[in-house]
Amino acid sequence: MTNWKGTKGYAKYQNFKIAAEASKFQLQIGRYSGTAGKDSLAYHNNAKFTTKDADNDTYKTNCAITHEKGAWWYRACDHCGLNGLYNVTNSDMGVEWDGFPNGKYMKSTKMMFRCK
Repeated sequence: MTNWKGTKGYAKYQNFKIAAEASKFQLQIGRYSGTAGKDSLAYHNNAKFTTKDADNDTYKTNCAITHEKGAWWYRACDHCGLNGLYNVTNSDMGVEWDGFPNGKYMKSTKMMFRCK
């Protein structure tokens, strides 16, 4: 990921699992390593996937509509959200990773998966 100030970093997880539809695509992650500052995705561990038409978060309103503007594994909204609005650099509606060095709003992100 790269923020709007040009700082780059990465987050790597020992395990990354998404459950079946019957479990609302619940997220399960393992140990974090990387250069993205604090482990902002840890807050979302065991969260269910929320979209604009499927409110599975624990907040009083649907986070995908009222706060972040994109689908994600929300709890009471987020500490990171890689599906937010692009080019929003001063609002939680943007693509963000809390605790990222030199600014939490992202210009670019990429999620990559490797089968074990």
